[in-house]
Amino acid sequence: MGDSEAALGLCSLAKVVITTENGFIPANLHFQSPNKNIPALSESVVTKNEPWQGGLVAINSFGAGGTNSHLILKANPKDKIKQKTPGVPRIVAISGRTSDAVHTLIDQVKKHRDDDEFLYLVNEVRQDGIKGHQYRGFCLLNDTPVCEIGDISFQKRPVWFIYSGVGSQKSTGKELMQIEVFRSSIKKSSVVLQQFGIDLEDIIINGTDSTFENVLNTTVAIVGVQIALTDLLKFLGVQPDGIIGHSIGGLSCAYADETLTSEQTILTAYHRGKSLIDSDLVKGSMAAVGLSWEQAHQRCPSNVFPACHNAQNNTTVSGLSDSVKAFVAQLTSENIFAKEVKVSNVAFHSKYVAKAGPQFHKALKQIIPFPKPRTSKWISSSIPESKWTTTLAQYSSPDYHVENFLSPVLFHEALQHVPDNAVVIEIAPSALFQGIIRRSLGSKITPVSLLKKECDDDVEFLLTALGRVHNAGCQPKFAKLYPSMGFPVGRGTPMIAPCVKWDHSEEWTVPNFVEKDSSSGAVEVEVDVTKEENRFLLRHSTNSQIVYPAAAYVVLIWKTLAKLKNKDYTHIPFVIENMEFHRATIIPKQGSIKFTINILQQNGDFKLCQGGSIVVTGRTHVPENVSKMFSKLKPIDSQTGETWLKLNHEDVFKELRLRGFEYGGSFQEILETDNRFSNGKIKWNDWVSCIDAMLQFWTIRIHTRELYLPTKLQKVVIDPKMHLQAAKECDDVLEVSAFDNIGVVKCGGVEVKGLKTSYVTRCHLTHSAPKIEKYEFVPLEDKVWVSENVALKMVVQTVLENSVGVLRIGKMESGHPMEEELLLEIEEVLKRELVISVDTKIITSKDPTLTDFDLVAVSVANIKTELSFLETILQNLRQESFLLLEGDKEDLNFDNLSSLGVVVSTQATSTKMYTLLRKPTEIDTNSSVIKVTEDLFWIELVKDAMKRNEDCGNKIYLYTQRDNFGGLIGFVNCLKQEPGGEKVRAVFIEDANAPPFSLTQYSEQLKKDLVHNVLKKNVWGTLRHIPFDNDKISTQHAYISAQIPGSLASLQWVQSRLDLRKNEPNLELCRVYYAPITSHDVLWQWENFQKRDR
Repeated sequence: MGDSEAALGLCSLAKVVITTENGFIPANLHFQSPNKNIPALSESVVTKNEPWQGGLVAINSFGAGGTNSHLILKANPKDKIKQKTPGVPRIVAISGRTSDAVHTLIDQVKKHRDDDEFLYLVNEVRQDGIKGHQYRGFCLLNDTPVCEIGDISFQKRPVWFIYSGVGSQKSTGKELMQIEVFRSSIKKSSVVLQQFGIDLEDIIINGTDSTFENVLNTTVAIVGVQIALTDLLKFLGVQPDGIIGHSIGGLSCAYADETLTSEQTILTAYHRGKSLIDSDLVKGSMAAVGLSWEQAHQRCPSNVFPACHNAQNNTTVSGLSDSVKAFVAQLTSENIFAKEVKVSNVAFHSKYVAKAGPQFHKALKQIIPFPKPRTSKWISSSIPESKWTTTLAQYSSPDYHVENFLSPVLFHEALQHVPDNAVVIEIAPSALFQGIIRRSLGSKITPVSLLKKECDDDVEFLLTALGRVHNAGCQPKFAKLYPSMGFPVGRGTPMIAPCVKWDHSEEWTVPNFVEKDSSSGAVEVEVDVTKEENRFLLRHSTNSQIVYPAAAYVVLIWKTLAKLKNKDYTHIPFVIENMEFHRATIIPKQGSIKFTINILQQNGDFKLCQGGSIVVTGRTHVPENVSKMFSKLKPIDSQTGETWLKLNHEDVFKELRLRGFEYGGSFQEILETDNRFSNGKIKWNDWVSCIDAMLQFWTIRIHTRELYLPTKLQKVVIDPKMHLQAAKECDDVLEVSAFDNIGVVKCGGVEVKGLKTSYVTRCHLTHSAPKIEKYEFVPLEDKVWVSENVALKMVVQTVLENSVGVLRIGKMESGHPMEEELLLEIEEVLKRELVISVDTKIITSKDPTLTDFDLVAVSVANIKTELSFLETILQNLRQESFLLLEGDKEDLNFDNLSSLGVVVSTQATSTKMYTLLRKPTEIDTNSSVIKVTEDLFWIELVKDAMKRNEDCGNKIYLYTQRDNFGGLIGFVNCLKQEPGGEKVRAVFIEDANAPPFSLTQYSEQLKKDLVHNVLKKNVWGTLRHIPFDNDKISTQHAYISAQIPGSLASLQWVQSRLDLRKNEPNLELCRVYYAPITSHDVLWQWENFQKRDR
C-alpha cells in the first residue's frame, strides 16, 4: 500500500481485514533481499500469499510526526453459511445517491443471489433508510429476477391504505401461505370461524367461482385476506397515515385503526354475511356505470338506486336483478359504459338489504360491547362529511357498522382527503380501484395494488408490489421475512463497501495553489451551454447569431485573476484597461466553448484565446484603493433644461431589435430611460447581465439604426462590495447614467469608460439548416424497431394527413409517470413539420366531452386494467378523430386492442409501442369509385363527383392499380384543400398479385377511412418522409470551411467538387510550391529540438 505515513495504521487494519476474510496473508510486493541492518527482516518476510489459520493479530505502526498506532485484533470466528435457505423468494431493498449506484448493487445482488448472508446484510443496512440516497430499487430473486429502479423525493410521503369491497373476492392460492405472517393471520381467523362450521383457510386456498356465489364465503374471504395483508404490512413496518374503506372494506378499516381486534373483525364479517342469508332477500344485482352521481340519481329506474359513488363519472347502481340488467342494456345502447358486478345476487347498499339490518345489529352488540372512538386517520365513506361530528360517526360502534352496511358508499368524497403526493396501497384479494385512484388523484400519487385478479404467482406479485412501496419512499423491513443471519456475518461474505458509488454531479470550488514565483498564470475555461448556469448565454443574439457577450469576457478575466490569487472574485475589486476585442465568438446551441486565459503577473497583461486564435487582449490588476479609480462625477438631472421623454422597457428593446440586437431573458435588464439615454434604471440580476446592460445603454446612444458592436474598452472598474450594497438598498433596481463629455457609463459599483464600437454589416437573410429526409414506403403496422423519434413521427404524420385545419391534440391524464413527456415529444415532432397549426391541452377525467380533439394521446401502464377507461374515451371521440396509445410493446398487442376499435397504425421501438386507433367507418356503396389512368379523362369524372357530393357528402375513391401514377398522392393532397375535398380517398395498389379493386374486396382497409392507402407486397402502408440519419460520407477530396462566418469553432470538412469530376489517371491536380509556417509550427519544432537535445 506504500508508505502512507499518518494513515499507516489504517492501511495495516485494511490488510488484516483482507487476511481474516480470505484466509491468506497478502504478499509484500517488490521485496527481494533483506537489509542486513534490520535484524527483524532476517526472521521472515511474506513474499507470497501464505495460509492463515486465524487467531490474534497485533498492529504496530510508526508514522511521520508521531502518529503511532498499536492494536490487537481477533478474527471473526463465524464460518460462512454455505447452504441457501429455502422458502419465500428473496426480495432485497437497494438505495444509492445515483442511478449508477443502484445498478451496481443490483448487479452484485444478482451475482450473489444464493448467499443469504450477503442479501441479509444489504437489507439490514438500508432498513431505516440512508440520508441522501435519492435513488431506490429492489430486486426479487425469483427464477427470473424482477428488478425496478426509481427516484424519490427527500420529503416524507404519506401512506394511505384503501380497502376494497365486494367484487375483489378470489382464491389467493396456497403460494401466499409460504409467508409466515400471512399464514398465521389466516389460521387465526380460521380458528375463530370453526365454531360456525366454516373453513376459512380452505375457502381462501381452494375457492372457486361457485364458492363465492355464497355471500357468506365472499364476505369472510375478503375480510380475512385484508386482515392478513394488514398484519403483513405492519410486520414490515409500513404504517398508514390515512385509511379508507369501500363497502365491506370499512370492517378492515376498523382493524387497521385498532378499534376492532382481528377476532372482532372476522366475526363482524361473518354475521354481516349470515344476516343476508337468513333474511331471504329478493334477487338483486349491481352494475358499474359511466354516469356521475347526479346523473345516476336522475336516470335510475324505480327499482334501481345509486349505491356507490366511485369517481366523477363512475357510479355503482344496485337494485332488482331484472331491472339492473335492463338498465345496463339501455346504457350500452347509448354507448355509455355499463357492466354488471358479481355480488352473489345481493343488492348491496339499497333498500333491498334493509331486512338484514336488525339481525346484523343484534349480533354486533354481542361482538362490540364497548365501542372505541375512531381516529382521524380513518376517513368515513358511509357518512357524509357534514355529519362527521355526530356520535354515530365518531365511534366504531354497532350502529356505525350497520350504517356502513345499509347506506350508499361515498368513496369519491373520501378520496378527496388523500394528499396529492401520497403512496396509495390498495389492500384486497384483487385490486378493483387502480384506474379510479389514478384518474381521481392525479399523476403525483403512487398507486400500488398488493394482489390482482389474474396472476400466475401471487407471492411474486405481492413482493414486487412491496418493492414498489419501497421505491416510493417507504421503509418495509424485508429482512424480517427471512431467517435472521445475525451479525457479524460469516467470514468470506462479499463486502458491500466496494459497491458504494458517490454522486459527483455537483461541482465544488477547489483551491488552486499557484506557485508564488510563477511569472504567468494560464487557465483553461470551458463554457458548456447545456449546463443550467450557462443557458442564459443563448439569449444573447446579435445579427441572427448567438454571440458570446463582451461583458462575459470581462467577468471571465475577473474570475481568472481572482483564481490566480486564491480569492473569491466577488471579494476583490477589479480593473481592466485597454481591453480590445479582436473577433467575435459564436456560441453553439449544443456543446461547449473552450477559452485559454494567460495573465502575466508582473504587469497584468492578459490574452484570451479560443481555438488557437486571440479573442481579447488587455491589462488587468487589483487596485489597492478602488475608490480612487472611479471618475469624479455628479449625477445628471433629467428635469433641467428641455423636457425629456421617458422610455419604458419595451421601447428600449424594440429600438435595439431594429438595430439587429435580438436580446432575450436576462439580457433585457434595462427597465426605463429618458429619450437622450442619459439616465435610466437597470434590474440587478448577475454581473454579466448588468455590465452588458451598461454596454447596451451606451450603444443605443449612437444616432443610427445600423449595427455597431464593441471593439475596445478603455477602462472598466468594479467594486463588488459597493455594487452589492447599492443593489440591496435599492431592491435590485440600480440607477445608470451616461456622461457624453468623458465617455463614461456608471451604475452602482461599476464604471465603464471609453467604449469604442465598429460598424457590422447586417445579415438580412437567415437560412436554417436544410431538412434532409428520404421519401419511402412505410407499413402502417410495422413491427421492425425504429427510434422513438421516427416511430412517433410516422404515427403523427398519419394523423396530420387525415386532419384539416388546426390540429387539436388532447393528452389524457392517466397517472402514468411519462404522460407529460409524451405530449412534449408530439409537440417536438410537429415543430419540424413545415406548415401546421397546433393546439395542445392536458385533459382530465372531469372533461365533459372529447369531441373537440383530432387526436387524444394516452400513456398506458396496463391495457387490461385500463381497457374500460380507453373504451370510454374512444366512444366519446368524433368519427374522424384518433386515439394514440403509448405503452409496453408486449402489452399493446392486437389481441388486447381488438375490442377497442380499428387499429390504424402501429410503430415499435426497442421498448415501446405506439398504436393509433379510431372508430371503424361503414363503407357507403353509393360512393364514387374512379380509376386513375395516364389518359387524364378521369379528371372530369372527379370534377363531376365533387359537384354531386356537395349535397350528399359521399366519399370519392380514386385508385390506381398496376399503373405507376406517382402523382396521385400529391393530387389528392391538393384536392383536400378544395371544398368537399375532405371526402376524397386515394388507393395506390402497387402489388401485381392483388385482386381488382372494389369497395367490398378492400373493405378491411377502407373502414380505417384513411386519405392515403398504399398496398405493396401484400402490406398496407403509406409514403412518408423519414429523417436521413447519415450526413457524413467518405471522400478523396475535401476542403475546410467555416459553417458560421467569423467562427473558427465552426470549421468543418466539406466534400469537394473534384469528387464529381472524371479526371485523367495521371493528371496532377495540384502541387505544393510553398506553404507558410505558423506559430504552431514553430512551437512544435521547438519542442522537437528540446527533446533531441535531451
